Amino acid sequence: MDKEYINSKVECPVCKRDYAKNYLNVHLQKQHGNIYGTDAWSTSRYAINFENIKQNHKNRWGKKKLE
Repeated sequence: MDKEYINSKVECPVCKRDYAKNYLNVHLQKQHGNIYGTDAWSTSRYAINFENIKQNHKNRWGKKKLE
């Protein structure tokens, strides 16, 4: 794992700010607890955005297959 990956950031789907990937769940629970983790979250646009953000992060930083 390279140092750039360890320090990579993930965008919060609610406030659009970048946070360290290991802090993002804490941020969502503390700052956006009124929607994150509730029934309303699963049908919100934030949940869809969050899945896209996680997939983009995985595509960018995921392990590359050697050919």
